[in-house]
Order: sequence, then C-alpha cells, then structure tokens
Amino acid sequence: MKHKIGISRKTLYILFLLLLLVVLALGVVFALRQPGLIHGFLDRLEEITPTTLADSPDAQAAVTGVTAFYTLDYTEEAAAYEWRVCQTLTADGCETFRTMFAPGMRQIVEQDLIQTGCTAQAVKMVEEGSDGQTRIWQLEATLDHPWPGAPASDQVYAEVEQQADGTWLMTHVLSDWEAARFSVTPTPAP
Repeated sequence: MKHKIGISRKTLYILFLLLLLVVLALGVVFALRQPGLIHGFLDRLEEITPTTLADSPDAQAAVTGVTAFYTLDYTEEAAAYEWRVCQTLTADGCETFRTMFAPGMRQIVEQDLIQTGCTAQAVKMVEEGSDGQTRIWQLEATLDHPWPGAPASDQVYAEVEQQADGTWLMTHVLSDWEAARFSVTPTPAP
C-alpha cells in the first residue's frame, strides 16, 4: 500500500521562509568574514550615484563657469560681466574670453536687450587629458529667459583645468565645432 504524505501550504510556506533565512544568514556570515567585499560594494555604489557629479570639484568648476558665461544682462556693465566670468576662468582662459568672446557677446546682449539667468548641471565627464589635469564636461545649461531663437535648455561642453594649488577652473566653453566630436549623430538607414 502506498501512503501519501500531505503537507499543507502553510507548512510549505514556513519551510520556504526558514530556508530563505538560512541562506541569508550564510550570506551575512560570508560577507562578515570578507570585509573587503562589503567595502568594495559600497565603493562601487558611491561611484555610480548621481550626486558624485555634483560634488566633484572639476564638475563644479564647469557648472560655475557655464552659469557665469550664460548669465547675461544688458543692464550690467561690460567690465562687470567680464570680471564675473573671469573669476571662473584660468588666466589664459580669461584673456581669450576678454579678447575674443566678450566684445561680440556684449554687442548681441545690448542689441537684443538680453536679460537671462542660467542654471547649469553636470551630465558627465566626456574626456580627461592624458596628464589628468584637464577634463571636458558635458553640461545641461538652462536659461530662465531665453532670447528669441535661443533654446531654453541646451547641451554645452566646458573644459576645466586643475591649478597648481589643486583647485579647478574653467578654460573655456567649447565652440560647436570643438564639441562636435562628442555628439553622436545616428547614421541614416539606406
């Protein structure tokens, strides 16, 4: 004669929970015996958190520089705008900005009566120099009052450079042709 052993669902559920607890306990014991495993996991977790971008000094230099560069006000004196932007730039970057960019930007700002603030947010680092002293950041720049024909939000790239004292400053906002190497344009299907 064959006998059937009947196990209720409740009993199966309890056995499953006990098995799960045993597996979890073994995992905890293993993890505690391997302290590098937990620290390695936590380090990896910190690397992938989005706040890492905002907290890094080089990303902050890019954010500060782009914010100053695109905060435009026709009522602000040209010298005050140049001074404000140059506070975020390297010495060479400031000189280039003052001679090549500021005059043309000032003309457009006054002509179109532009008055806008800018908020920049670091998206990702797209390039690091071979010496580790320069980095290029992709940022999202948002204008609170864009002028006609200007997008409210746009992707921009900024190069930053580490100074001798360890601080980071922006060298310049990349031109469209400089930034083109970071844009991925899909290949049209034949």
